[in-house]
Amino acid sequence: MRIRIRKRGNGAWARIPASVMAAAGLRIGQMVEVCAVDGRVLVEPLRTPAYRLDDLLAEMTPETFPDAVDFGPVVGREVW
Repeated sequence: MRIRIRKRGNGAWARIPASVMAAAGLRIGQMVEVCAVDGRVLVEPLRTPAYRLDDLLAEMTPETFPDAVDFGPVVGREVW
C-alpha cells in the first residue's frame, strides 16, 4: 500500500489506513513509539503493562511498606 507523506507545520504526517491500524492493533489516541531503523520508519504501539495484585504484593518487603500517616482526630462516625 502506498501513501504520500504530507507536511504539517514543521513536521510531517502520513495517513494510516484503517486496515493497517487494525492489523497492527492500533487505535485512535493510542501512544506509539516512532523510530528510524536501517532507513525505515518503525511505528510500534506502546502497551500498558498488565499488573496483577498478587505479583505486586509478592514483591513487598517490610522495607517497602509506607509510613503511617496521621489524619488527625475522628470527626464523624469513622471506624478506625
